[in-house]
Amino acid sequence: QIVISALQALGKIGSNAALVAISKSLTHSLADVRFQALKSLDGRYTPEARGGLVKALNDTEENIRLTALQVLADSNDRMIGSSILGIAQSADFSKKTSEEQEAVILALSKFPTTRIIGFFSDVLNEKNLTRNKKIVSKQKFVIGALAKMESPDANNLLLQASKSWFLPSDLKVEARNAAKAER
Repeated sequence: QIVISALQALGKIGSNAALVAISKSLTHSLADVRFQALKSLDGRYTPEARGGLVKALNDTEENIRLTALQVLADSNDRMIGSSILGIAQSADFSKKTSEEQEAVILALSKFPTTRIIGFFSDVLNEKNLTRNKKIVSKQKFVIGALAKMESPDANNLLLQASKSWFLPSDLKVEARNAAKAER
């Protein structure tokens, strides 16, 4: 309780030094302390907190992972995209809740790199003849993420997806509607 109160006080101070001190609690052994550290950051990002926030993406608690993801996605730190991509490419990503998968994929839309566009392309081109719901959901999230990106590559991928034999017809329509008209 003392640690939590201290984190709350540091959060109210809000200086860079206070944020650095808070970030040191992001790897605490108690989930309540880690979550309070994230709450005390209150969405504020500092490069010194990057390591703890990235580690929090693999926390055992979903609420901690999602809160850290939001702080990182809003950071405008170009170094973050590859860390989030690593989460999306991990072997256990499909075991995460639908809400968390969507949040991770949408966070990737803020980092329009070649690697992320390539990952999105791989998801959309996944052969899913049995229409596995998990794969279709992931493809739907990717179309939503591509629609948010201001990138010619993202738009081209949406146009390609709208003509893909491997996507369900409703996703093809969604991709077509999301693509910026080049007709």
